[in-house]
Amino acid sequence: MIRGTPRTLHRQAQSQHGNLMKDPILVANIIVGASPYGTLCVHCHQTGQVSAEAVKAAIQPDTILVTVMHSNNELGTLQPIADIVEACRSAPHCIVVHTDASQSIGKVTVDVRALGVDLVTIAGHKLYAPKGIGALIVGDRARPHLQPILHGAPQEKGIRPGTENVMYAVGLGEACRLAHEMLCTATGATGEDLHSSHLRALFLSTLTRRLGHATHVRVNGHAVERLPNTLNISITGVPSAVLLPRIAARVACSAGAACHSQPSGAAPDAAPHVSATLRAIHMPLAQCLETIRVSTGRFLTEADAVRGAEIMADAALAILQEESQ
Repeated sequence: MIRGTPRTLHRQAQSQHGNLMKDPILVANIIVGASPYGTLCVHCHQTGQVSAEAVKAAIQPDTILVTVMHSNNELGTLQPIADIVEACRSAPHCIVVHTDASQSIGKVTVDVRALGVDLVTIAGHKLYAPKGIGALIVGDRARPHLQPILHGAPQEKGIRPGTENVMYAVGLGEACRLAHEMLCTATGATGEDLHSSHLRALFLSTLTRRLGHATHVRVNGHAVERLPNTLNISITGVPSAVLLPRIAARVACSAGAACHSQPSGAAPDAAPHVSATLRAIHMPLAQCLETIRVSTGRFLTEADAVRGAEIMADAALAILQEESQ
């Protein structure tokens, strides 16, 4: 999609160079060097948000596509999509706006019409649909510019060839129906999943209380405008590479693809790799290495959240004690 749309717009543009503006915390580096279009990154705040003003200031006469995540998968930070769309619409030429809402669908209200975007990406497994199914919502502005990158049979109006996986498509539809039903009955004024946000707060409060004054827990990302289920934290003095193996059998969490002591192909003594997300928000290296991502879900209980936080806190306290000896 991101390749096919610029291809058409590129032909229509007078300039032979197009700028694909992207939020740096959207990892889409495959576009760089894999297509004839230039890319321009718009820097984000330390909260992980990119401002509409920064996007507007970066628009060039030959900008043809803006793509930004609706929410970030590591921090959970929500982006001001409607404001970014408004900034793009103020340009004197056509700019297609795409957002990847894979992390957001089913967790917060995503009104495509209200956002005003031209293209929206959905990943089914993020809202309890089968893995391997997704969807692309195409608006009227983008439809004439959408070109296939695969060719063959005429399925899906000639955009994507191949026999449709009907069973998985039905599964995605049912998952969306259930998510909509849940959000209509279990959300607050913010339009978010209150069950997940309650359990996230319960996990954090339990973890902080059990750790006491032994260390500090820092919440990363935006304090308010974030997904209800995502908690990205750094526990001072407790490396995630040490903590996670100790709790892996009992608590399912991760470093959020944030830091890896030995990236693929790297030497054993290579420097730690820090994710593009954490680099974009200028997080200190020490804090990066202490970063952990925890997610709550529809089937998690209060007892699960409390027990998981206690297990993590006890392991962290043990590590701190070992390091002090």
